Amino acid sequence: MSTILIAVPRDVVARQFVATLEPEGHVFVLCENGDAVREALSHEMPDLVIADVDLPGMDAFELDYEVAVRFVKD
Repeated sequence: MSTILIAVPRDVVARQFVATLEPEGHVFVLCENGDAVREALSHEMPDLVIADVDLPGMDAFELDYEVAVRFVKD
């Protein structure tokens, strides 16, 4: 079972991902903005991140930076 963080501003898009992947047994963390992503990442590193490149409050480069700072070890 994998944890998948879905960071998209539109709930309908997130629900489509969940409907497609949930039968495989994955666990989901849904985030609609950058603040929610930062909060989710403060708890655990997901196995996969699916994100809108221009999420409100955080763009793709900021998301990449947040993951790298929190979870990438030298």
